[in-house]
Amino acid sequence: MQKSVNFKHIGNETVYRCFDRESAIDKRVQMENLNDKTESLRKAIYASKSYGLEYMSDSKNWVCVHLTKHEPKIDSEGKRCIETTAMATDYMLPRASVHVTLNQIVGNNLGGNWDGASVIVLAPYKDVVRLNGNPQEVATEDTYFIPDPDKGLMLPSSTYIIKPDNSTGKLFTVGKKKATYKTDNYTREDIDAILELSDNWDKDKYEKYMNGDVPDGQAEWLLGHDEKLIKLYKNAKDKKAFMRGLMEEDRFTLLNKILRDAVMKAAIEKMGYHYVYSHEDNISGRVAEVADKAGLRANSGNKGHSFSIEHDMEIEGCRMIALNKFLKEKSFVDIYDYLLNSNDPAAEKLISHIVSATPLPNYYTFYEKVFKNKIDDIKRMSEFYPHEKEKHLAYAEKLTRGGIKVYSMNLDRVLRRHAKKMQKETEKILEDMKKDTKGYALFKKRLCNIADTKVPLANVFGGNDGRM
Repeated sequence: MQKSVNFKHIGNETVYRCFDRESAIDKRVQMENLNDKTESLRKAIYASKSYGLEYMSDSKNWVCVHLTKHEPKIDSEGKRCIETTAMATDYMLPRASVHVTLNQIVGNNLGGNWDGASVIVLAPYKDVVRLNGNPQEVATEDTYFIPDPDKGLMLPSSTYIIKPDNSTGKLFTVGKKKATYKTDNYTREDIDAILELSDNWDKDKYEKYMNGDVPDGQAEWLLGHDEKLIKLYKNAKDKKAFMRGLMEEDRFTLLNKILRDAVMKAAIEKMGYHYVYSHEDNISGRVAEVADKAGLRANSGNKGHSFSIEHDMEIEGCRMIALNKFLKEKSFVDIYDYLLNSNDPAAEKLISHIVSATPLPNYYTFYEKVFKNKIDDIKRMSEFYPHEKEKHLAYAEKLTRGGIKVYSMNLDRVLRRHAKKMQKETEKILEDMKKDTKGYALFKKRLCNIADTKVPLANVFGGNDGRM
């Protein structure tokens, strides 16, 4: 039996113990490679702090960074693309946009937690624009495109893919167009190496996960206010051991995230660009200025999409989805009560359809109504920004004349497809309701008198809350 081999890696001041000479050599090579990547990271951070503002002032230096759980699709022509949510759900969801950050990775926010997303797509901004046209809006932390709904966001040949690969046992590899990283079976040496790449915040978080070291005041919050888990936690003899067990998956998710982000920074350097962190920095303002001068919509924060026309359209689409789900799952009593008291724009149309057999409206008109409200918002903005009043009024007039397709032809196509699907689904649900002959007849009778009665439908149905 060979003696264990001990060596100290000077770059990170960590002692690694390997139990045979071959694995020791392999591990040393791994750590030397890691040290090289750490040096690249240091250069990237230096570039961000010292030159980031100047660097990001030129759009030729921008790199689109898309974080996802899925690898890009390959179309019928063998080209790679990123599908929109609308495409992936066959237009059952109306989200028509694909979002990227510029030269950095997206951070967790109110829109979602990205720690578990394992695939990163990197592509030079100029190449993405060449294939897809300009983005709908530019922001360092949320630049988004509304691509062709039949193609998705087309990716150039210069695209770089980062994804997990546990087949080789290597902690990571960084090649010319592809990088991989390990996501399970971490050795003690792997974990130490990964933690060397983390900041103090992540190190502290990892230690808490390892030790189950959670103050009692934070336990309920950490357990998601789940009453069963909280009860188990309070009754546990060893509360730290209990928390360690719950946090085991979180611990490895954190390690994956740290390594993933470090590999991403090294990959951007490999592409010939710089990683630039812009959160709470004037860099985001400079990027917005560059985009604005190029005639693009721009935002210096990361909330542009939250206040956009397409966001309001997504909300309207979700309303349609929720309505159909309600009609499909609820009793005649609940549906009657909803139609009687709802401000839903579809309620009156549904009553008319059921009572008078009038055709269901074209659901696309619901999108048009939301669009009109957004135009009114643009007009009101002109009062708050008098120096840009003519600009806002001219834009509102342009949208009024041309409709949604002038704002975005691709968005218009997605919304039309979604509206058509929702309308057909509603028609199918109503036909299924009619199969309950007795229940539907009573339901319709009460709707006929909806204008002059407030008698609860439950009284008519003898208190039966279910379909009959």
